[in-house]
Amino acid sequence: MGGRPGDHRVAREHGQRTAATVQSVAIVALVCFLAGLIARSMTAQQFVRGLENTVLSKVPAYEYLKQESASALGVATMTKQPVVLVETNVGWRIGVQREAARGGFVTVFLPGAPNPHSGEVYLVPADRIRSPEVKLVGALNCMRRCGMGAPALPSQCWPQRIREE
Repeated sequence: MGGRPGDHRVAREHGQRTAATVQSVAIVALVCFLAGLIARSMTAQQFVRGLENTVLSKVPAYEYLKQESASALGVATMTKQPVVLVETNVGWRIGVQREAARGGFVTVFLPGAPNPHSGEVYLVPADRIRSPEVKLVGALNCMRRCGMGAPALPSQCWPQRIREE
């Protein structure tokens, strides 16, 4: 009468497992959706800002890494962390402007090469800084390659003396 004994039991167990899997996927999707709604709320954003200001700001290079990852994902805007060229006694260095300081100085992070995650922070006189139209991710990629690709950066980013040569 239609198959071996127990075939109905196996089919029923398979159907129950499939239903459980579908329910699990639906629950996970619902939890993710609700988490996204909560994360967009003002309370959650204030909590994250407070956590960043009190705890995460004490973690070395947290802000820089946060901005770099956001830039790599296309989230960051250049108004938050503009790329700058800083005139030094041996030439020009690619840097990341952090903020304006008192007395005509600007706080600048000068990333190292080939690891732009490490570097130095300087207070630089504003007249020794050029602001090119270069995206942070492009400048950091140039640093990772130890300067390879620098000539491909937009020509307006190079100081006048270099452009004329």
